[in-house]
Amino acid sequence: MDHERNVYRVWMPDEDRPGLAMSRSFGDFCLKDYGLISVPEIYYHKLTEEDEFVVLATDGIWDVLTNIEVVRLVASVRRRNLAARILVARAVETWRYKYPAAKTDDCTVIILYFKKTAIIYKTRLRKETSHFEEPRARKHDHPEYN
Repeated sequence: MDHERNVYRVWMPDEDRPGLAMSRSFGDFCLKDYGLISVPEIYYHKLTEEDEFVVLATDGIWDVLTNIEVVRLVASVRRRNLAARILVARAVETWRYKYPAAKTDDCTVIILYFKKTAIIYKTRLRKETSHFEEPRARKHDHPEYN
């Protein structure tokens, strides 16, 4: 795990097995006594007319691709039914390039499109992402999650 030096993990004491690289999880009950919690961190984003799709993906995607790379790739695929498959292929390829000695993490993607047809997006995407900031998600304000 030398290639993941900056990844925080939950470890079981006195066990010779990999630690879990997350702080929240459903399942993994053996780590509950060591700091793992099952209360999710919830964010929301109010949809606007400009929102075209949402990408739900496992950490195997987000560990090797940025938000910008994912948005550009999904927006550039002409046949929507192939976008998730192409995104997974890109993530797997990137894993193999960045971490040739490591196993590829699970790469799973669901893309939900909000519109029947895509807006002519490429020109606008180039303009907007030239100064793109990562989206600022706001924590859900329900007291149970604070």
